[in-house]
Amino acid sequence: MALILAVIGVICVSWGVFSAILVDHTWSPSMPMVVFGCGFFVPVIPLWVLDERIGRALVPLSKHECPGCHYNLTALQRPICPECGLGLPTAYIDHSPGSQES
Repeated sequence: MALILAVIGVICVSWGVFSAILVDHTWSPSMPMVVFGCGFFVPVIPLWVLDERIGRALVPLSKHECPGCHYNLTALQRPICPECGLGLPTAYIDHSPGSQES
């Protein structure tokens, strides 16, 4: 989403700049297309920074398989996938009484 907004912003700003330079032969920084294009960059930074958190909140992952390699994670003791080594949230660890090692 952030990449799409950034591309739209770049297209609008460059369109405004090139039309000002090539058509009007003057530079007016308050041109509507440049301001409109810069408005797309405002949500880009928070979306880019929070992209993974937003994605995990909107699309819940199964706690029984690794999101990277789809390895079965039942009775997992450490928050690391034994197949691919992906670090997992602590919610993936099985805390049931029968799963503890003696």
